[in-house]
Parts: sequence; C-alpha cells; structure tokens
Amino acid sequence: MIELFENARRKYLPSQLCLVFVAEAPPRLPQPDPETRDAEPRFFYLEDVPEGDSLFCEMMKLLYLGSVVTASAIRPRKPELLTRFRDDGFYLVDACEDPMLEAGSSYKKRRLAADLPGLQRRLFSFCGTTTPVALISALVYEICAEPLRRAGLNVQNTEMVNFPGSGQQAEFRRRMGDLLSRYSISHR
Repeated sequence: MIELFENARRKYLPSQLCLVFVAEAPPRLPQPDPETRDAEPRFFYLEDVPEGDSLFCEMMKLLYLGSVVTASAIRPRKPELLTRFRDDGFYLVDACEDPMLEAGSSYKKRRLAADLPGLQRRLFSFCGTTTPVALISALVYEICAEPLRRAGLNVQNTEMVNFPGSGQQAEFRRRMGDLLSRYSISHR
C-alpha cells in the first residue's frame, strides 16, 4: 500500500517547484470491515477518497476555493485540484515515509527524529536551498524546523501551522494563509 501512496505522489511532482509542504506521515492503512465493505485508504494524493481527507480539503480551500466550500463539493474535483496544485508548483511530502503505528506524541517525536535524515535526503533530491518549505503540524515543526534550517533548507515557518483536523481547520487556514502571504507565495 505504501507503494500506492508513492506512485500517487510522484504523479503530481511539479516540474518547477514553488513551495514544498511537509506533513507528518501517510495515514495508517484502514482495516477492512467484513460487515460492510473494504475500507478506503485516505491520502492527500489519492484521487478517490470518499470521506475524511481534511488536509487536502483545507489546503484546497486555502489555495483556491475559499473556506465556505464543503468537503463534499471538493472531493469530486480532486483530480482537477491536484493537477492545479502541481501546475502551480506546490508539492506535499511526509516527514516520515511510513505511517505512524502509534498515536502518542513521544512515539511520534522519536519517529520524526529518526526519519529526519531521510526527509533531508528526499527534500534535497527534488528541491534546492532556495525552494520554500512549509511545515505542517506542531510535532513536525518542533522536531524538524531547526535541523532542516541547519541543513540549508529554506524553512518558511516562524511558528507551527496546525494540522487541519480535530477542529483545527480554521486555525490551519489562518496560519498557513499568513505564512503564504508573508512570503508572497501566491494563492487563489
């Protein structure tokens, strides 16, 4: 399944990067429910995600659609919006290549720290020191911001940007919108 995520991500790698977003990790793979149907995986770059998908939906609201558009109106437009995201030079990667297997913050901090050298290698494989990088989530910012800066990457955050889940959607749009505006990165 991880290969599915990477194939979907590669399809939308821009030829010219404007900004790279770094989120925490791909989602854990859903466990099929034998009583209903197989559970669908959620992932920013998968085109057919029938529910959830808050990072994608909130990013599209921020960049292109405005906050009043509902997730149910965004999901059917996902291939079109992913193409626009790519064509505008935006790309999203995960700090950890594999899903987090536990939910606790101490586990996540250890994983993010352990995967940091791999993240640096991956970022340098497709972006240079001038390409802006925006970190998403408190833990990604806490663990990765300074080491990535010291490595020579152009981290734009001066504060963390909330992950847009669990009621943090408006705060994500506010903080990420401020970051994009501050650095004159165009959106909408």
